This record gives sequence, structure tokens and C-alpha cells, in this order.
Amino acid sequence: MPEHVLPRPGEPGARLDIDGTLNFRDLGGYIGAGGRRVRHGLVYRSDHLAFVTDRGEASLAALGLRTVVDLRMPNERERQPSRLPPGPVVHHPNPRGADGAAQVEILEEVRSGRVTSVTAQDMADMYLSMLEEATAMFAAVVRTVAAPDALPVLFHCAAGKDRTGLVAALLLRLAGVDDDTIVDDYELTTHYRSHHRIAELRPELERVGVSVEAIVAMIVAPPLAMRAALGWLDGAGGVEAYLTERCGVEAETVAQVATTLLA
Repeated sequence: MPEHVLPRPGEPGARLDIDGTLNFRDLGGYIGAGGRRVRHGLVYRSDHLAFVTDRGEASLAALGLRTVVDLRMPNERERQPSRLPPGPVVHHPNPRGADGAAQVEILEEVRSGRVTSVTAQDMADMYLSMLEEATAMFAAVVRTVAAPDALPVLFHCAAGKDRTGLVAALLLRLAGVDDDTIVDDYELTTHYRSHHRIAELRPELERVGVSVEAIVAMIVAPPLAMRAALGWLDGAGGVEAYLTERCGVEAETVAQVATTLLA
């Protein structure tokens, strides 16, 4: 997405000013089923919260969060512990350290020199592996969003792009948001966070002989990857069938998510 079409404050997809984060957004505002809009102030998505400042913590407190779903693995949480205001219940859907091969930290593989190239198709393949293997993680978020006493809820991973992007896509699909909008929402990470990360990582990777351009697909949000995930969901019978048949979420819980999300 060109920079000039980035959403303005208050528009769907706009980044919220939570100091110490780069990719914190309200999932609300998008048009869903029957022309109804996804409610604001109920479901938020973000990158990690390790660098949240005092001002950022006060802004988080003002959101009145009841639940935070941290999609990261234990080693990620230990390396960059979240800073949160008192109050929210925190869930960790990845307690064993990995929910399938797709949860492997590609950046660590790049830093070690074992991976020197990452393509958009590689990211698409990783997303499909996550959809196949990380079913417990996705089920946990859906059940949380369907529980009224858990809202407002924030879900996040490290970059707010891959695991978080797939969760956002599932929720927006349940609300009836069209695929182009879902892909655009996903791609906003490229503008909000990825450019910063590319500049940050370039010197480190060049020291070990890795070209940032060769692995840039893992840092940005390539539309091909999200479109592949959405197409895979279609092949699985749709998002509702995926969540009930593959993730084991109760049909009434899946239906409740759309009721909860749409104004």
C-alpha cells in the first residue's frame, strides 16, 4: 500500500498511539456482513509490549483491557517480557514452546546463517503450516473473543504480523469483512513496523554476510502470503468449518464471535 493511503486517526486500520509499540491497532471500523461495521474498542492487535513507556502504559490502562492473549513462545516472552498495566488477565496459548514447525523463529535461522533467503512463497507456506498445526492457538483466541467478560481483548505476537495477522484474518472473516480489506489490513504492518525493522536489522545482518533484500519477505507483510492463507481457508470449507472441524471450537462459539464483533 502506498504511504499516501495510510489510514488517518480514527479510520479503520489506523495505528494507535501506544508509546513503545509500532503496530498497535483497533480491529474495529471495517465493513462486515450486511453492511454492519466491526465494533471499535473491543478487539485490539499489536506487536510485542516490551518497550512500552510510562505514557504507553497509561494509554493501555485507558483502554480498559480485560484480557491479553500473548501468542509468543516462552523464549520470546522471556527475552522481551511485556509491560502492562495492572488488571488484564494474560493468556499464553503456546505453553509448550512451539505449536508446530511454523512457529520456528526464522530470524534466528537467518542470524545463524542457516537461512540466507526468504521469499513471499516461503511466508505463504509458513502460514499454511500454521493454519494446519497451530489450531489450539487459534481456538484459544476465538473462544476469548466470544466471551463477553473477556472483552476488551488485545492479542499480539512479536511483530504483530504473522501469528497476529492470521488471527486478525480469522476474526475479520467471521465478521464478513471482504478479502481485499483483510489483505490491506495485514499489509499495514509493512508501513507501521517493517521499514523500521529493516533499518534496525540491516547492520546486524550485513555483519554476518546476509543481504536484507534477500530476506525482506519475512520482515514485510507480503500480500501473497495472506491471500494464500485465505484461499486455503476456502479450500477447507470456509472459516467457520475450519474453526469447528479442525480447531474444535463449538459452532455456537464461532457464531457468537460475529454477533459480538458487528455493530
